[in-house]
Amino acid sequence: SGCHIHQELLHRTLPYLTYLTICGYSFTGEGRLISPADMPLIQLAGEYQAAPIMRLRPTDQDGCYSPDLAGSLLSSSGIQGRLLANILTMMERKGYMGLDIDFELIPKGLAESYLAFLDKASALLHDSGFLLHITLPIAATPAESLMYDAPDYAAIAPAADLLTLNAWGGGGQVSPAAPFPLVRQIAEQGAGLTGAEKLLLGLPNYALSWALPHEPGVSYPIALSNQQAPALAAKHGTHIHFEEGLASSTFLYAGPKETRRVWFQDARGLEQCFDLIDRLAIRGLSCWNLHRAFQQSWSFASARYNIEKLV
Repeated sequence: SGCHIHQELLHRTLPYLTYLTICGYSFTGEGRLISPADMPLIQLAGEYQAAPIMRLRPTDQDGCYSPDLAGSLLSSSGIQGRLLANILTMMERKGYMGLDIDFELIPKGLAESYLAFLDKASALLHDSGFLLHITLPIAATPAESLMYDAPDYAAIAPAADLLTLNAWGGGGQVSPAAPFPLVRQIAEQGAGLTGAEKLLLGLPNYALSWALPHEPGVSYPIALSNQQAPALAAKHGTHIHFEEGLASSTFLYAGPKETRRVWFQDARGLEQCFDLIDRLAIRGLSCWNLHRAFQQSWSFASARYNIEKLV
């Protein structure tokens, strides 16, 4: 969750959360921590016994992942030391329970330095009584492999208390945000490499609306909430079809300029994902993100599982 989430929506969601991961933390090339206005979120999380987790992500001025900033940090033990000291001070002052390190891609030649940084962070955090979560880096595409190292999930896992493995992306095709065959493949591979007991399966909390005909690399989908999608189908009087193989629901409707294909998630698709989590004995589920309402998912999860509270 970011710092600009609607407060009413957060009030409705926090009862179902073990952790609230707060985004917006980055750093400068010298190791100074850049922090968002997060105290209202931390205080609200405490009211609902959701443990606040600080997410650290190297970003540029536009909020996009910065491999250059990641490389500067991983190349300097001095910058790492300053940054980690600043993080510990900030976590103690604000009342965080843990840190989530989110490096989307590992710059070329720095895979060992990345592992060493995780080990250093793990030792310092654990000595001070904090948790370490790691959002696992994504695998580089063949084109990106010239610039980025392949992540070694098995080597990353020992440093972390929890690992988030994000399972989404349809490769630019007209598809759901998280087609189930892809989710299953990522989950099975991740559990086999890291062990399921530390693993959180990351799923997207949004539907996708695609213009037809789709032009790869030219047209891109529009995101909407999983609650908005069936309301949109009802508004246009169109039939909703559940695609069993993809564990997603879909419909077509005529927009003002073009026909659109919408893919969204509902309880039927969630059930397949939860069955997968149970079969692999994965620790839990991570949701990206909380900016869109999807009460059905929280109600369904709480009916099926006991939501752990750590605060």
